[in-house]
Amino acid sequence: MHFDGANPENTVFLPEYRLAPEYPFPAAIQDAQKAYRWLLTQGYKPNNIFIAGDSAGGGLSVATVLALREAGDALPAAVVCLSPWADLTCSGQSHAQQAEAESMLNTATLQKWATYYAGSDTLKNPLISPVYADFHNFPPLLIQVGSDEILLDDARALAEKAKAAGAQVELKIWNGMWHVWHIFGELIPESRQAFEEIGQFIETVIAKERSD
Repeated sequence: MHFDGANPENTVFLPEYRLAPEYPFPAAIQDAQKAYRWLLTQGYKPNNIFIAGDSAGGGLSVATVLALREAGDALPAAVVCLSPWADLTCSGQSHAQQAEAESMLNTATLQKWATYYAGSDTLKNPLISPVYADFHNFPPLLIQVGSDEILLDDARALAEKAKAAGAQVELKIWNGMWHVWHIFGELIPESRQAFEEIGQFIETVIAKERSD
């Protein structure tokens, strides 16, 4: 956790949350909402907060904002998803089409993890699999995904569903990239470039907020 009191625009908050299978749905969403609301009590404004996550955390980021919207909370400025796992039914065609190209995940393991996370609830619950959600009044959304991922269709379906509801969505499919290639940091140029793209997205959202 890093707070820069002198320059709140450079503050990064990394909350921990309860994990399945010990703590299945909705524990993670409850904790994420609590963390967001705590930031508000510290004086941070919703339009200065960006929620981001990768893989399962990408799906959780979207689900958290959906839950905040339904609860009537003021929403963050935008959401950033890196290789999001957004369909825990694992029904996207990319699970089969990208199986040989995928280097990080496999569908059988994801299916097991999905049951751990959902517990007694249905995998099609929109707060478990956001691809089944209604995205009305959702904040701007940036999705980055690699073309070689079995989760490629999760990203596509998420983008299509959000766009259909009128949300501002940017879907960036990175050719030849694998699941959450961002973790390689400065070791590969594609990671640096992906973070630059995220920075540009955030700057655009902030500029629009200030001009409205």
